[in-house]
Amino acid sequence: MRGLFHSRDGNFSALFALSLPVVLLSAGVALDVSRLSAAKNSLQNSVDASLMAASKLQEAPESRELFFTDYLTASASGDPFLLNIQSDFKADIGANYIATEAEASADVPLTIMHAFGQSGRVSVSASAYESTDALEVVMVLDNTGSMAGEKIKALREAAEEMVGILETVAEDNPQRNIRMGLVPYVTAVNIRGAEFDWSWIDEEARARFHGANFGTEGVPVTDNSNSKRDSRALLTASGKINHLALYQQLKVEWKGCVEARPSDIAVDAAPDYLKPNTLFVPYFAPDEPDFDQSRTSDPARKSLTRGDDGNSLNNNYLDDKSGKTKADFPDAHGPVQRSVAKYKNADTSRIGQSGQLTNGPNRACPTPVVPLTDDFTLLHKAVADMRHWNGSGTNSAEGLAWGTRVLSPESPYQGGDAFDSQTTKKVVILLTDGVNEIFGAKKTPNGSDYGSYGYLASGRMQKTDAGGARNNVNAWMKANCTYLKDRRVDIYTILLKADDSADNRNLYSGCATDADKYYVVNDVSYLTKVFSKIADNVAALHFTH
Repeated sequence: MRGLFHSRDGNFSALFALSLPVVLLSAGVALDVSRLSAAKNSLQNSVDASLMAASKLQEAPESRELFFTDYLTASASGDPFLLNIQSDFKADIGANYIATEAEASADVPLTIMHAFGQSGRVSVSASAYESTDALEVVMVLDNTGSMAGEKIKALREAAEEMVGILETVAEDNPQRNIRMGLVPYVTAVNIRGAEFDWSWIDEEARARFHGANFGTEGVPVTDNSNSKRDSRALLTASGKINHLALYQQLKVEWKGCVEARPSDIAVDAAPDYLKPNTLFVPYFAPDEPDFDQSRTSDPARKSLTRGDDGNSLNNNYLDDKSGKTKADFPDAHGPVQRSVAKYKNADTSRIGQSGQLTNGPNRACPTPVVPLTDDFTLLHKAVADMRHWNGSGTNSAEGLAWGTRVLSPESPYQGGDAFDSQTTKKVVILLTDGVNEIFGAKKTPNGSDYGSYGYLASGRMQKTDAGGARNNVNAWMKANCTYLKDRRVDIYTILLKADDSADNRNLYSGCATDADKYYVVNDVSYLTKVFSKIADNVAALHFTH
């Protein structure tokens, strides 16, 4: 025996003969395990597809069960390793939801393991929940200059993903009313799109703040013999400057941006001619002086004519005809130039677009609001048209205010279902990449660039210092968030590379309905995933194994 063990002749053949049964057994077991795993995955996929198909069937529960069984049989028929399939299907159809669940099992033919008493049967389960509520979603999206480059590109891609997902849900559920709206915003919002109505507008300059950025010196008189819209006097009976008349004088079209209403007007109060402060004042960015008083008192040193600078008067688009001396300008707490005479028969050659910067009365006015619609082709185009607008501050409060008006059943937009509807889910998605920086050029006599609250120095924000004004605007935004949440509106907030301020984090996390609806995105490439996740959530489609 000692010699046999020490001998090396024929060892490989002997060892191979001894190990061959073990090798074959292991290979057979591995083959069986692999077959069981593949069969289970195949059965799971068939059950998933059958369950989703049965969930969308508009029939009675017993018809759904028969449909599920037939669909599963057909789906699994191509797999030779799924035998003797048995299944169980249940459906719970509520007033505004469909919940389904299913189980299935099948025999799988085994090679080796069956001989050792192992069962070749696999079992799987799945459940699905889908809301049948009507769905109204408004995206309120920052289009300011700081969104330039990769941010606006990523935002368009993410918003496109959102529209695409909800479009697919709408196509798969034709009985479900799914609509979306879009509110691009900068310091102001452009409302001159679909459903726009002139009755919303303060055409006669009667609202409290209409013309607050102008004085009354040098006002020309217009001819009142023409039609109403063509004969608005620059100076109204109340001594206010009519913004639409200024556009008329310049022969420039008002693009559609509006100023914010007074803060004591309810956010979704209907515009009413008999209540002038409820009307919307057309946005008109005044021409600023031919030189920058904040830098020099020398008229020869003129300001930038197309600037976007924190120290400059940035919107100089006309030649001043009333003199160029320091005496022609008010003190630091009033409008920088009161005369409106220069708007009549003016040289408007400097009004227009220079790259991403607008120069003129429509300064930094973005693309229009898209009210609630089920026209997804229109929504795709509106998203593709979004771009950043230089020369404007960020005013999320005003963007959210218009998002509220789009969702509201009240005018100006009346397409929304009632806030208290038990069969309609309402959602706002608010994105920004900054704080409410609504000021721009702070070191000028006005204290800011012109925006939806006029100039900082005019006191529209109830403060003339930047910190106090921002606090007030943030407070108005918080009140709007509360107003929406009290009306069962889900609010998702997204800070895009803007979580470095504790005040900003508190503002937007507090605005979101829940903690899981507040997102901080520091990598723009992740933005599409965030929008996709939100789209799945708002569609209320849940599928689990």
